[in-house]
Amino acid sequence: MARPLTDRKQVEQQIKQKIKEQMKEAVQKYAPSSRVAKSVAIFFRGNLDRGLQVSFRITRGEYSDTPDALAHEFGSGEHAQTGLQQRYVIKPRIARLLAFHWEVANKNPEKFKFAKDGRVLLPMVRHPGIKAANSEKGFVRPAFAEERENFQPYITNLIRGMLIISNEKYQGRSDIIQHILDVNI
Repeated sequence: MARPLTDRKQVEQQIKQKIKEQMKEAVQKYAPSSRVAKSVAIFFRGNLDRGLQVSFRITRGEYSDTPDALAHEFGSGEHAQTGLQQRYVIKPRIARLLAFHWEVANKNPEKFKFAKDGRVLLPMVRHPGIKAANSEKGFVRPAFAEERENFQPYITNLIRGMLIISNEKYQGRSDIIQHILDVNI
């Protein structure tokens, strides 16, 4: 049987760890790929006394191979949910032409030039962007919404256990007990 927690810092750390674990699992479930899911960092502000706030950041620093992670959360180009909604120009950086496989070009071959390997050759494209994942709901926001419902009972039970163990410390202080149980997540 696990030893009961009596230290508030210990309880707070356990709560944060549990939330992080649950969030990582939920983000993986909604993310379009595991590479994109790894771009999410989870942060905490506050504490059990003042309220614990959970937030997230989609990073590009530590995981530099996910420049599209924000686009999967908020859309990009014409599908952007914030900022300008317009196509964006993509030009080659080193070569003179872009080369890629494109079904539209294959259906209208008379309108395009092709490389020997079948890729269409273009001097630039006006990309429409991508829609956010999960029917334009993103992947982090649905994960937070789903898991938020699980946080409160877990935290409440953990804190109740702590209060039962250290009852004499809080005896007669129902205002403190209620405040602790109303953790703001």
